[in-house]
Amino acid sequence: MELLTTVFYQPFYNLLFFLISVLPGESLGLGIIALTFLVRLLLLPTSAQAVRAQRELQALQPEIDALRTTYKDQPEELNKKIFALYQEHKVNPLGSCLPLLIQLPILLILYRVFISGINGEHLDLLYSFVPAPEHLQTLFLGVDLHTPSILLAVLSGALQFIQTWQLMRKQPKPAAAVTDVKKEPTAEETTARISRSMAYIMPLLTIYIGTRFPAGLAIYWIVTTLFSIVQQWWLFRTKPSLVTPHVTVQIRDHK
Repeated sequence: MELLTTVFYQPFYNLLFFLISVLPGESLGLGIIALTFLVRLLLLPTSAQAVRAQRELQALQPEIDALRTTYKDQPEELNKKIFALYQEHKVNPLGSCLPLLIQLPILLILYRVFISGINGEHLDLLYSFVPAPEHLQTLFLGVDLHTPSILLAVLSGALQFIQTWQLMRKQPKPAAAVTDVKKEPTAEETTARISRSMAYIMPLLTIYIGTRFPAGLAIYWIVTTLFSIVQQWWLFRTKPSLVTPHVTVQIRDHK
C-alpha cells in the first residue's frame, strides 16, 4: 500500500495542490479542471488511436457474433478464433480502453483527496516545493465540491450521452433484415440494440454515481467528457483516416 501511495497517489496529489497554489483563490475546482486538461493533453496520442480502435471493433463485431454462434459450446475454440480474427485484421481489443484505464487511478486519487486530503490529514505527503494551501476554497460556482451535487451529476450524465451518441451516429447501420415477423434478429441487429441500450444505461449509471460521491469527481468527469466530445468532433472533421476502420469484414460461414 505504501508503494502505491508513493508511486501513484503522491505525485498526482502534489500536482493537484501545486496547480491549486498557482491558480487564483486556491480554488479546488480550478485545480481539478487544470489537472484534467493536463491529463487529457498527455493522452492525446493514445486517445486518437482509441477512437480508431473502437471503430475497428465495431466493424469486426458481426464476425465476432457469428463466431460466438458457431462455437457457443466450444469456449476454447471460440477464444482461439476471435484471437486469430484480431491478428488477421491487426486490431488491438484493448486499444479503446487505454485512456479509461489511465484515468481510473486519477478518479481514485481525487476520491482519496476528498475523503482525507482536503481535511489536511495527508498534507505531510506534499513535496517540499509544493506549498500547503492556507485557505483551500472548496466552493466552485456555488457548489461545495466536498459534497454530492445532483445538478453536476445530471450534467455529467447528459454529456456522456452526447459523447456516446457522437460515436454511434458514425457507426454503420446493420443491414436490413428480410421482412418476416417470425424471423429472429441477426447477431448484428442484437449488438446494435445492446449498444443503443447502453447509450442510455451508462449515463443513468453516471448520474447515480454522481449523486453518491463528492461533486469534485463530477467536475473531473464533466471536463474530461467535454474534452472527449471536442476531440472526437475535431477528429471526425479533420482526421478521417484516424477514425475510419482499416478493416473490412465479410461475415463468413463458420459451419
